[in-house]
Amino acid sequence: MKRFLKSAISLLLILAAALCSLPSVLGKSPDSKIAKQLETTYKHLAKQNVSSFSTSKGEWLIMGLARSGYSVNNEIFNSYYSSVVNTLKENSGVISKNKYTEYSKAIIALTAIGKNPENVAGYNLLNFLADYNRVKYQGVNGVLWALIALDCNSYQIPKNTDCQIVTTRQMLINYLLDKELKSGGWSLAGTSPDCDITAMTITALSPYYSSDNKAKLCIDRALSLLSDLQSDRGTYINTGVENSESVAQVLVALCSLGINPDKDKRFIKNGTTLTEVLLRYSTDEGFAHQENGSYNQMSTEQCFYSMVAYKRLCSGESSLFDMREKSESPKQTTTITGTENNNNSDSKSNTDNKITSEKNKKNVETTTVANSTPSVQSTKPSKSKNKNSSPSKIEEINNSIKELKNRKITKKDKKKLDKILEEYDRLNTEDKKINVIEETKEAKVSADKDSSFPTAIVITTAFVLVAAGAIIIIYFQKKKRKSKEEKQ
Repeated sequence: MKRFLKSAISLLLILAAALCSLPSVLGKSPDSKIAKQLETTYKHLAKQNVSSFSTSKGEWLIMGLARSGYSVNNEIFNSYYSSVVNTLKENSGVISKNKYTEYSKAIIALTAIGKNPENVAGYNLLNFLADYNRVKYQGVNGVLWALIALDCNSYQIPKNTDCQIVTTRQMLINYLLDKELKSGGWSLAGTSPDCDITAMTITALSPYYSSDNKAKLCIDRALSLLSDLQSDRGTYINTGVENSESVAQVLVALCSLGINPDKDKRFIKNGTTLTEVLLRYSTDEGFAHQENGSYNQMSTEQCFYSMVAYKRLCSGESSLFDMREKSESPKQTTTITGTENNNNSDSKSNTDNKITSEKNKKNVETTTVANSTPSVQSTKPSKSKNKNSSPSKIEEINNSIKELKNRKITKKDKKKLDKILEEYDRLNTEDKKINVIEETKEAKVSADKDSSFPTAIVITTAFVLVAAGAIIIIYFQKKKRKSKEEKQ
């Protein structure tokens, strides 16, 4: 009987332990080794001097620090912003005639620190991305970073009248999809896929994974390719060398899709995860380009922001380049005339890049960007043939979504979210574009997750009670039987 009671008590203790462990199943902190290296690298980068439009100690360093979650001294951000302002003034707003990734990177970095790239010293950096021919001049690299820059805060594309073809998001998406190689993935040139470019293109297309079936298929093929390109050691080779930057870009791509690199078997080789591979390149202050190499600034910046992407994924935060909560709301997308004219003239005046008058602003859509999930785009409804899509109905949906921002979504919000999604579905196709509805859907998922934990507790508690009751009944039945036997 004593042995029976010990077994019963052991069972109850195991069940109780399972109940207590439920919260840890719902969320996981970054691996301690990654967390330690992240902090080490942060401390080193936070002390550096920065400059704008720079290959290193520039935009990527600023973006990584701003998205890291650490309490960064604002002095480094102010210094960077001053550098951007001065550089634009010195060059009449035109930093490069062909390398438009400079503007994309600056837009991303400025957004990360809460600055408005639509008005920097009187210049609208988004205006450069409105020139489709200039954006695609750099091929896949130029297009993918333009798409990331525009989507980092759901920016509207200015109506630039000085270019032959005005950029649209769909043009950028279609360009990347059309450039997919036969073997899958992407490359700057040639027919052999490049792991870095493939990973970065996945990151650019990730916001469209759920809504664009062609993008989904391309991304799925690219993920399979990236898995195949890994060595048995889990490393990646670019330009004939195993390097840290390639690992970093793949990490960012996976995290942008919500894929935990430590859980996905496709990227775990011989028991080694991708984050463990990244740490092979770590140094006392950051990262090296090659394993067992010396500190490298560019490697350190890319590896740092890849660790930030991983940390944000584990913490349930928005992805690395999803900065809609950093916006200066509300703000306007304004039209700027004359960044570069169609005959590529070298002579540009300051007035060609100035913000247009208030008279011209009436043709520009207002962009309202929410500070957190869920978020909304544009308060100006497009013309609709659907009588149900009235401005008042659109505004009602917008207001409903805005009410939920800046706070944690819980199970109490499920009914409200269901109603928002139901009202959204009634809008016509054109009017649906005014809402970034994916965030509302994600919020509903959060609400579902929030409600799943209490449910799990109830179920487990009930199970424990039933098990305890069964044990007690069995115990007394055995005791009664034994007593009866003794009497006989």
